[in-house]
Amino acid sequence: MTWYANSRFQGPLHHVYGNWGPCDRNGYGFSNLHEWNNRINSFQVFNRCTHIRAHANTNYSGTHQDFLGNTSFVGHAMIENIESFRIWAG
Repeated sequence: MTWYANSRFQGPLHHVYGNWGPCDRNGYGFSNLHEWNNRINSFQVFNRCTHIRAHANTNYSGTHQDFLGNTSFVGHAMIENIESFRIWAG
């Protein structure tokens, strides 16, 4: 997964990887985005990880929004408001 600070996959970026191979239905979780908390405006996904749930708080809490595939703009409700992610294969 690649996170971008701006919409349309622009601006500073950060790559994250799972340690257990390609994505499956169990997927991966990022419970705290640390220095990327509240910075993500777009993201790209890879290796069959096409289902994404973004949470407004760490540890998968707070309001959330679901996405499918690469997302060039997270929308006004989640813009710079993401602190944790779950991602899995559909």
